[in-house]
Amino acid sequence: MLLYMTEIVVADFDGALAWFRDRLGVPVELNDPARRFALLGTAKGRIGLTAQKPGGFAVLPRLTFLVEDLGEVRARLIGLGPTAIVEDQAERFQSFRLEGPEGIPITVFAWTASQDQA
Repeated sequence: MLLYMTEIVVADFDGALAWFRDRLGVPVELNDPARRFALLGTAKGRIGLTAQKPGGFAVLPRLTFLVEDLGEVRARLIGLGPTAIVEDQAERFQSFRLEGPEGIPITVFAWTASQDQA
């Protein structure tokens, strides 16, 4: 299991993206303005920026882990209450979610097709 990214929900998506990119110099790996999501960093460490939903509130950062065999990992973690596996066909991955200690949100995912995203 590889920690793929830490996802942060921000109120000012454009401002946060500019701050990480322009002030800290973190490279932008993916920017999806329609989904209000950006992936910054490199394979050695990534930050996922997600825009806060209207009327939403700050949430804990989400840890996202990349695995090769999603079904095997979900079966091993079944006692921790993982959600059903869902598939995102547009981005070609499957994932499930669970809560870590103190309610820390965790996503576990696997690519469904060959990806050059390591």
